[in-house]
Amino acid sequence: MSVFQLQEWWTTELASSEDFDHGCMAIGNLDNSKPATDKIAIGSQQGMLRIYNPNRPNYRLEDLMVEENIGSPILQLLIGLFIPSSDLLGLAILTNKKLIVYEIQVVSGKDGRVVSYYKLEKVYEHVLGLENGKHFTAYNMISGSFGGARGREMILVQSLDGKLQIFEQSATAFTRQLVDCILPGPIWYWSRIDAFIVTTSANTLECYKYQVLVSSSNDIGNSESKDDKNKTTGMFGVAAVRSTLVEWTANIGETIRQIVDGHFSGQDHSKSNAGSANNELLVLTDNSIYIIKESGGIIQQRRLETDPSCICAYRVSNNSYSHNFILSNYNKTIEIYKDFQLVWAAKLPIIPIQMSVGNFGTLHGLIVTIDETGFLSINYLGTHPPVTAVVSSTLSRDVDYDKIDEEHRHLLQIIRESQNDHKIEPNYKLTLKLQSSRLLDIESITQTINNHNATLPDNLAYLRSSNDMLNDNKQLVKVLVRLYVSYNGPGSLTNVSIVPQLPSHVHAIPDSVILQNIRGNVNGKTGTPIMIKFYFLCSKLNLPLNDEIIFYSSYTSTTNEPRVTILTYKLPLYLICQPRQPSKNAVYKVTFDTVDIAALPLTDLFDDFLFGIQESNVVSVRDVLGSVATQAMGFQFYTTHYIDISKVINSIQSINNNSTDKKFPIASCNNNDRSIPSLVSILVSKNAGRYRIQSDSLPAIYIIANELEHRLNDKINLSNANLSHELISCNDNLPLEEFYSAIELHFQCRLMINELLSELNDRSHQFRMIQKRLLVRYKDRNPVALHGIDVLMKESYDSIISLSDSIEEYQGRLQGYLFDVIAIAKLVVLMTCIKYNLSNQERDMLYSTFCPDLIEGIDQGWEETVDANLMYLLKTSLAKNIKESASLNNTSLEIPADTATLKKHINMTLDRISKGAKLVIPSVSSPSNNNSTKSNEYKK
Repeated sequence: MSVFQLQEWWTTELASSEDFDHGCMAIGNLDNSKPATDKIAIGSQQGMLRIYNPNRPNYRLEDLMVEENIGSPILQLLIGLFIPSSDLLGLAILTNKKLIVYEIQVVSGKDGRVVSYYKLEKVYEHVLGLENGKHFTAYNMISGSFGGARGREMILVQSLDGKLQIFEQSATAFTRQLVDCILPGPIWYWSRIDAFIVTTSANTLECYKYQVLVSSSNDIGNSESKDDKNKTTGMFGVAAVRSTLVEWTANIGETIRQIVDGHFSGQDHSKSNAGSANNELLVLTDNSIYIIKESGGIIQQRRLETDPSCICAYRVSNNSYSHNFILSNYNKTIEIYKDFQLVWAAKLPIIPIQMSVGNFGTLHGLIVTIDETGFLSINYLGTHPPVTAVVSSTLSRDVDYDKIDEEHRHLLQIIRESQNDHKIEPNYKLTLKLQSSRLLDIESITQTINNHNATLPDNLAYLRSSNDMLNDNKQLVKVLVRLYVSYNGPGSLTNVSIVPQLPSHVHAIPDSVILQNIRGNVNGKTGTPIMIKFYFLCSKLNLPLNDEIIFYSSYTSTTNEPRVTILTYKLPLYLICQPRQPSKNAVYKVTFDTVDIAALPLTDLFDDFLFGIQESNVVSVRDVLGSVATQAMGFQFYTTHYIDISKVINSIQSINNNSTDKKFPIASCNNNDRSIPSLVSILVSKNAGRYRIQSDSLPAIYIIANELEHRLNDKINLSNANLSHELISCNDNLPLEEFYSAIELHFQCRLMINELLSELNDRSHQFRMIQKRLLVRYKDRNPVALHGIDVLMKESYDSIISLSDSIEEYQGRLQGYLFDVIAIAKLVVLMTCIKYNLSNQERDMLYSTFCPDLIEGIDQGWEETVDANLMYLLKTSLAKNIKESASLNNTSLEIPADTATLKKHINMTLDRISKGAKLVIPSVSSPSNNNSTKSNEYKK
């Protein structure tokens, strides 16, 4: 980025309601004054034409010569010798349907000396196209002395569909049609070779010689007669254009924005070598600049660092034919190139759409720019001269070294503070506060859609009555949360985005909120907080393994710094389950003991849960639980589990016993009856502090077991603050057999999906080959019988559809299997942490190892990720000796052949933890202590 600024000499801002584009500006001696001075003509897309004569710094009212409404959108302006039988300059204006040439006439005063005003005098106009402008919409134009004409200039107009219409002043010369013109582009007349350079939609340059176009007899509208008028299609000689009219083609490969000609490569182009003038073409694209020679070859190329907006070339001096060029970029800078090398750069306040170099007043080489809003400015390079001279003092004075030393210390202190890693955050910030309802928000699905104008998914959970039947009005499981947003800083914040990060089983209304304005402190008082209502609904598809919602509030501070405020909210238990009569018998059981502490009543442990259900009038807690609620309570989830563990274990045992059939029967392991959700019961011992969690669904046990552990810790810590030993213990065996069965089912489902994808790829390839074979048969001049190829194609198509449906079905199962595997893994981790008395830090590490936060895909899944985590633990914190730690290698995450290695690593990890290994790596001790310590062998 340049530190120099382009200085403004003359500026004016046109009407703000008008639009401008490239080609809207032309500079020249429009009024044909003597001596010749440059004027600026500006045309807008609203049809306004303005001509300025800036001859002094700063805009004055008399600088505006002409302001007139043409009546049609102005696409482009050109200045040249367009007036017949005259050497005066004319102004050509291109609209969408017409080409109009004007002459600027001077109207003198009564004495004939003083200019009174200027007026536009129409010399002639052309209606574009063949039939009064039909089938011809102009895009751009170019002028020049086509064919070597002297004393006059002709105009070529290009249409949107690639027609080229050439006008020889007041007469129409001929019309030609370009081939394969999908989208028109810049066009240029290269006087050196008397040819037109046209850009195509294929990002190529095509060169058409003028004499070749003239000699072609395929003129649109001239070759048809009355007899063959109906045979005309609007195109002419397509093959002839491609084979004879195109002189050469240059493949640029990028979208071409602008073309100019001149001498840019740095060769000697003085007047003594004038014969080689104008023999190079400068092409500007989206990302590069090219120099093209006369034969179409690329001389040089330069890659641009920023997006360019426009370019202009100018002659270095009157004694040389060499050209420099100015490039404007979208980062509001201009770059000046000499001999194709960057020599200067400067900033400017706008993004120009067109630039030019002109002479105004007594100054030469001023840069004229205009942007799309109509801000017109004349600029120069350099700096403003100083208004006052620098006066040096001749008085000598003594140097105050104490003051210099004090200033030096002060500057050092500023440097240290700026280089401090711990940046001091300002006291003002965005604050989030939350207020959650203690009751369920009871509404039917119809009421929710009407009240919140929201689109709800089909998998939402509904409240059930005491007999497990759905209510007739289908009441949704929904809770209201009020979020209060306030700002205590100065000013106000705009466009504050608040997004809740939701677990997979929760749906939010709304899912995001954008606050347009939040007022801060006014007269030392904080503004009123803004309240946002969020409704959270429960889904019935996935197990509620995570009960936390994180609110992210992102905004830009008043100092233009991005900031994020985070608030965590724990979902209430009544959003995921309802109280039910507990079951006395269950397949899976987990027991927690509170050492030397009497059992607490369940009504006290889950008082908020029971209050929310009772006061919401969902069910009557007393009728459901009865008089034994203090010692027995059931929790029925709105969701169900996928895996029937007993079926999976039986399937694995049958595979091991049968040596002939080793295929895993995935379809038989699903939980077929998913109409009634899972039920988890808690039974409390009357004589000891023992709590039994039991259910027929092992994944569902984790949710209630984890909730019970947190509530026991909170209640016991509040009542017994001086306890020094662990509060809860668990002596049950870890459910590893069920855990491994769930892993095996999930892994076999992944293998099945990969097999189906491979087969789908084969069937798709077969289908494409059959299509090609049929296409060849259909195009054959002498068709033969299909011999059943059409039947084979239909069967291949049906096979593709069937495979796609199977893949979609197994992908849905895989998601449910993954949730159940993670739930059992969390239960194993919870029981391990309680059983072996692990610290909070070790518990977090074990959770992150067995339950990584990942999104399963085809190439990466839960098995290889957890196996890599376990390998890292076994070779770092759980390593037996230094030799194991030194063998740490990079592990590639690829789908394994089976789960035997994973099960082995799980066993090793849990075995070492049971023998006293610590997951947290201890701090490094001194070398003497390391030498005197034996290798880290774990003792039971």
